[in-house]
Amino acid sequence: MSKDKKIQDLLEDIPLISPNTEVSRIIGLMKEKGYYEVFIQEGDKVACVNARELLKVRDLSTKASTLKFYIPALSLKDTVSRAASLMSQYRLRALPIKEERNIIGMVSAFKLCEVVKSTPMSNYLIKSIMTSNPISLDIDDKVSKARSLMLRRKIDHLPITQEGKLVGILTSSLLLSYLLPSQKIGPRERGAEKEVRFDFPVKRIYQPNPNTCDIKDKVGKVIDNFLKEKFTYSIVVFGQEIQGIVTLRDVISLLEEKAIEDIGSYIVGLPSDPFEAEMAKMKFQRIINFFTKIFPNLLEARAVIKSNKMGQGRNRYEVSVNLVTTSNSYTFSSLGYDLSVIFDTLINRVKRIPIKEKSDRKGISYRKVE
Repeated sequence: MSKDKKIQDLLEDIPLISPNTEVSRIIGLMKEKGYYEVFIQEGDKVACVNARELLKVRDLSTKASTLKFYIPALSLKDTVSRAASLMSQYRLRALPIKEERNIIGMVSAFKLCEVVKSTPMSNYLIKSIMTSNPISLDIDDKVSKARSLMLRRKIDHLPITQEGKLVGILTSSLLLSYLLPSQKIGPRERGAEKEVRFDFPVKRIYQPNPNTCDIKDKVGKVIDNFLKEKFTYSIVVFGQEIQGIVTLRDVISLLEEKAIEDIGSYIVGLPSDPFEAEMAKMKFQRIINFFTKIFPNLLEARAVIKSNKMGQGRNRYEVSVNLVTTSNSYTFSSLGYDLSVIFDTLINRVKRIPIKEKSDRKGISYRKVE
């Protein structure tokens, strides 16, 4: 299998609902079948409602039509690379597949993980694709804070800690399952069958014994765990310390189409370790992928990695990334001992840059990218 493999061999049944389906029914279906999203066909268009959108709802009788958002559909001739790219862009775990005007099924992130497992990329170290220093919550924080973080940061997994130590996980799907009327939390909610409340502590609903992996594990081992147990995440640990988190999205990103072939992109000073080098190239490509969605006029992207030998054989890295558009140049730099963490820091800095946009009437306006 490869990135050019057609998705026709990965076809699965798809959960289709009516636009009039109530939120309480959608959550029940997701809980029963393990779905993260459901789909609505409207003529030639396909809409989606996912777990994170459902977290916005306060009234469980809300209809799907008020939460839906339109997404692209795949054809049987599309490649797994295109599927992975679109899933990443729309932050989904499945995409519908159409033949002519009819939806005939879907391809899921789990199926794409199987593709990754069959390639040499399964031998990459997990730290090369993890998100370093993930956002976490204390066990005594309110669920309202978890909900706000998931919606604002567009994430679905929050490690739960107690006195700084990992004790559990809270996911968007787990949170949703506790919003059904039969599972309201505490006596205050018993008389309010429709109104959803979030003012109880995380410790009352979090899942203990979270799925974890060691920072030295390989991607293939984590994928095996995902596929066997249907996990959507793994918290990367070293001893008892949280190092990062890996989700389905991180794994399938290995299959993504490369962005903008006609720009000049260069990376200088790659480490001699092949896995470290591949990780650096992949995360540099992520920077390019994000930047070109905002600045389509990107002309050149350059990364320079400098390393110095320190005590006990450790390398201290300094990474500088320069992005040149038709009208401006942006430079970001960071240093440290872990190359993966350095690139994650740079990615976050790129996301926070003020983006200049031309306004039709008022010259220049600004918006912050989160």
